Amino acid sequence: MRSTVWTLLVMVVLILGLGVLLGGVADPKVKDDYVSISLIGVMIAQIAAATLGVLTIAAEYTTGMIRTTLTAHPRRVRVLVAKGLVFAGLILVVALVANTLAAVIGDAMLTSRIGDSAAKDSDFFRSVVGSSLYLAVIGLFGLGLGTLLRHSAGAITALLGIILLPMIIGPMLPSGGDKLMQYSPMFALIKLIDGGGDTGGPGPWGSLLLIAVYAGIALIAGGVRLKTRDV
Repeated sequence: MRSTVWTLLVMVVLILGLGVLLGGVADPKVKDDYVSISLIGVMIAQIAAATLGVLTIAAEYTTGMIRTTLTAHPRRVRVLVAKGLVFAGLILVVALVANTLAAVIGDAMLTSRIGDSAAKDSDFFRSVVGSSLYLAVIGLFGLGLGTLLRHSAGAITALLGIILLPMIIGPMLPSGGDKLMQYSPMFALIKLIDGGGDTGGPGPWGSLLLIAVYAGIALIAGGVRLKTRDV
C-alpha cells in the first residue's frame, strides 16, 4: 500500500530532520552528549515505526487481501513470522542508517559551534544501535497488536496509548506512577538515547529487553488468534 512507503519515509524524515534542526539551533551545556540530543527525533519517529508495524498486517484485513495471502500459504503462523522477519529487518537497516546520519551530522554541527561533546564510543553505540533496535521492536509490537485486533485504527490507537499514556498519567498518580513510567516503552527509549542516569527501573539494555517481551506477548497472542479464528 502507498501508506506503507509514506510511513517509512516519515520515520526517516523525522529522525534526520529533527537531528539536523537541533544541531543547528540547540544550545546545550558544554560537554553535553550531543549524540543523544541529535537523536531526539527518534522519540517521535517511533510512532511511525509502530504504525507501520500495524499496517504490515492490519492493512490486509482492511483490503481483504489477507484471504489471498492465507490461501496462497495456509500455514498462518509461518506467514506472521515471515512478516515479522521482513519488517524487523527493513526497519532495523533503515533506522541504523538514519540514526547514524542524524547522530554524526548533529554532533558535528554542535561540536563546531559549542565545543567537544561528552559522548564516548560506548554512548554512541548505545544511542544509535539501541534506538534502532527499539524502533524494530516497537514495530513488532504494532505487528502483534495489528494481528490481534485486525483493525488498523484500533490497533494504532491502542499502541499509541501504551506508548504515550504512562508518561502522561504517571506523574498524576498518587502512588505507582514512577513504576508505571519506568517500565513503559517511552522511558525505555529515553534510557537508550541518553543512558537514563539514576531514573530507576532497568538499565537501557534491560529496558529494551522488557519492550521485546511486550512485543513477544503481543505477537504470540496475535499468532494464536490468527491460527484459531477465521479471517
